[in-house]
Amino acid sequence: MLRLATELTTPIPRRSSRAPPSRSGSRPPVGAAKAAAAQPALAGDPAAAQGKIDRRSNTSSRNRAESEFRRAVSLVNQGRIAEGMDGFRRALEIDPGHEPARQTLVALLLETKRVDEAAASLQEGLALNARNTGFAMLLARIMVESKDIPTALIVLQRHAAPADRNPDFHAFAAALYQRLDRHQEAIEQYQTALGLAPSAGVWWLGLGISFQAVERRKDALEAFTRAKSAGNLAPDLLAFVEQRLRQLQ
Repeated sequence: MLRLATELTTPIPRRSSRAPPSRSGSRPPVGAAKAAAAQPALAGDPAAAQGKIDRRSNTSSRNRAESEFRRAVSLVNQGRIAEGMDGFRRALEIDPGHEPARQTLVALLLETKRVDEAAASLQEGLALNARNTGFAMLLARIMVESKDIPTALIVLQRHAAPADRNPDFHAFAAALYQRLDRHQEAIEQYQTALGLAPSAGVWWLGLGISFQAVERRKDALEAFTRAKSAGNLAPDLLAFVEQRLRQLQ
């Protein structure tokens, strides 16, 4: 009855001679830092003896991975998809924390129906950076497509977004709680999402469904009314809302 309240797209980067914005700046991404920290130090290195990381080596690895990433993007933009995918894999072999390379590789794997490989790559990415909620959402969506709702929800719980950001994440979690008939948790997640993005009619619709399921008729009536007044529901969802309003009035 209710569509999942978020859509996750992973566009392929356009060809560019510059590094992507997400990799710019003086501070490396969290995932890259964790991957570098996990690498064993070289024997006989004074920094290694003190438990420190050879930052020159890390910087060199990031630069080489970035070069492979740019080359792979260029190949993809030329239509040489298989070669491009190999390039993204090489970039990840050099720097497993290069998230743009992983994101684009996953997008291509999904486009070519290699879902298991995409899921495995997302899991590797989350092992490096547990705070990447985009990877968590996409991995959960893959599980939803395979009808494994409980595991999808576990993924979101393990990599939860903070309550003060990412309303799409909270709405997605709410939809999964709702599918499992855990309506109180669904209500809490929908309310969090709507607190950040109050104009999302489909989320008001989801909130109304869960309110009605726990027999909070007045709250359900208000939520469905807000869903209708949002003015951004698809025709079939609007018809559904109007039907529920007639039932409750």
